[in-house]
Amino acid sequence: MQDFAGEAASLFAAQSRLEAESPRRRSDTFDEPILRLLLNGVPDKAIAARLQVSERTIQRHVRILLAKVGARNRMQLGQILACRSNPHPHPQPHPQRLTEFDAQILKMLLQGQAESAIAETLSVSRRTVQRSVKGMMSRAGAANRVQLGWHAQRSGWI
Repeated sequence: MQDFAGEAASLFAAQSRLEAESPRRRSDTFDEPILRLLLNGVPDKAIAARLQVSERTIQRHVRILLAKVGARNRMQLGQILACRSNPHPHPQPHPQRLTEFDAQILKMLLQGQAESAIAETLSVSRRTVQRSVKGMMSRAGAANRVQLGWHAQRSGWI
């Protein structure tokens, strides 16, 4: 499994310098730990247990993070974090290329479309879209969609 959080260290350092200039809110204290844990593939329930808050609080903070970076979903969040941590990445080719179908689904998810809208556009079932995403996550070694977005950006899948 890749160390997604290790690559994000420079992003957090730059982000903390920028945030030092603006007043901090109580919710900002959860941003970095939540992002680190998401990038390590930790599920919301386990993040909540580690931070000693409710799962609903974690989900609320993730929505706040999505809004802060302008992402529509967790996969976009991973992609944006990958871009911000290294603005001029040299894609590391992944030995397993995506099928045309998977590439279409990935592109649509990264544009912020919902699984049901993608299924309707491609004339397939929602379950087919879910299976495709699960297969991409398996190939990328990603435990969640944040990691998949990160990997897609880093490996040149998009």
